Amino acid sequence: MKVEKFEDLEQYLENWINFHNDGMGSYDFVGAMSLLSAILRNMQKNALESDFDDLKDYFYEKELHTLKLMFTKLSIG
Repeated sequence: MKVEKFEDLEQYLENWINFHNDGMGSYDFVGAMSLLSAILRNMQKNALESDFDDLKDYFYEKELHTLKLMFTKLSIG
C-alpha cells in the first residue's frame, strides 16, 4: 500500500473495520490490536522518551477513555 499523504493514512485507519474491506462482517479487533502492536514496536525503535512529554495533548477525551479502558483491562492503569 502506497500512502502519499498522512491524512489519507489517518482517514483509512479511522474508517477501517476489517481486512475484507467489503463493508460486511464484524469489527476485526485482533487485526486492530495487531496494527496497534506494530505502532508500539515502531515507537520502541524510533521514539525518544522526551517525545512522550506532551502525550496527553495528542488525544481527545473519548480517545483517552479508550486508552484508560485498555490499560484497565491490561491491569496496568
